Amino acid sequence: MDTKNMDIEQLSNDLCDKVNAEYTEFIEDMQKQSAGYIIEAAYEIVWKDNIAQFIENEPFMLSKKQYAALLSAKNTLDEIYDEWLSNGDLHTYDDIAITLEDTAGKILVSLDREIEDKGEHYGIQEKVFA
Repeated sequence: MDTKNMDIEQLSNDLCDKVNAEYTEFIEDMQKQSAGYIIEAAYEIVWKDNIAQFIENEPFMLSKKQYAALLSAKNTLDEIYDEWLSNGDLHTYDDIAITLEDTAGKILVSLDREIEDKGEHYGIQEKVFA
């Protein structure tokens, strides 16, 4: 996806659509599980729903690079949720904005490393989304 010529509103809409589709798939998978499994996964269900709702309904500021990073993830919702779990300082719905920024930053670092590793292999150096 070429994000250079897209505006922030379109990137935000694309992120919302992607995360909502991932959430729908997650819920469909959950519905196939036993009641015990679903009860054990209740925290994950609630917070993935909160993340999807936040992205859809709340104003937050990300750069084009950050949106591009989030959109590049194989499963953006899982990436954001994993970041949420790993940061013990985040506890409220409003903290999801921080989690979005942190997740995008980690993805950008990972993509930069991947490009550097490939660049070194081919004798070139460049940064992702530069």
